[in-house]
Amino acid sequence: IIIGIVCVFASFLLNKFIIEPKIFNNSGIYEKIKKEILETAFKLYDNNLAYYSVSGFSEQTFDNSLIPKLSYNQFISNDLIKGKAYDNTELAMAEINAQYQSDKSSHLVFKGIFLQAQLNFNIDGYLVIRAKDNNDLAGALREVLQNVVGSLFNAGGNQLKSYSNISDEHLKNNFEVYSSHSFIAESILTPDFIDNFTEFNKFEYPLSISFINDQFYAAGSNEKDLLEIDMGKSLNELTNIDEEIMPFIKILDTIKLLNIQGAAKRVSR
Repeated sequence: IIIGIVCVFASFLLNKFIIEPKIFNNSGIYEKIKKEILETAFKLYDNNLAYYSVSGFSEQTFDNSLIPKLSYNQFISNDLIKGKAYDNTELAMAEINAQYQSDKSSHLVFKGIFLQAQLNFNIDGYLVIRAKDNNDLAGALREVLQNVVGSLFNAGGNQLKSYSNISDEHLKNNFEVYSSHSFIAESILTPDFIDNFTEFNKFEYPLSISFINDQFYAAGSNEKDLLEIDMGKSLNELTNIDEEIMPFIKILDTIKLLNIQGAAKRVSR
């Protein structure tokens, strides 16, 4: 239903502006139509969501999540979506591309969708769950770099306390878990929470999360440049808009899937 309405709306806009794709970019019409289409798509999913194409997160917010493993000196964030969802939880999500570049080398720190949500309870500490490297070579290289250039790791110089009392094999083998206090980890990492978190990672895309005081963060890796609409394609192909917004909707749904408000409440009791 959402996509059908969006496509009808897109059809109206494109028929109104029958212009070559090159002119779309030159005149700024492309950005205006893109904004209208995506605003409509997100609002049809939840009327409390608003889309801001040129806005994004600050580097400080990204660092505050304790999710980035490495320092970076190149940072871009755009396609910001803000609003409320699931029991009026205030949230924001946007694309982030963070890299480290030098004259001799470069590496990708993170590329994908980043979400921040306000918790109703302050856990007075942190729980961080980071996805491990996907291959042995990357892990070995990271270990070597960590020994040689320690300042590159735990962005902002944060020294995180590892938590290892984990019985779930998938979580243990595929994620690094850190917690300021064992009580925080034990309260949040219930069997249901772990099952829902690991299932998301198995069937959707790699996800790292953190609870920091009264904030929840999630970072979903995605190598695509999302929310890009090719105006030169036929109207029929605009049905692909659902493929563009669904990664955002899925990370938004982690607020409900993981019951983050309930998880924080368990800690604050």
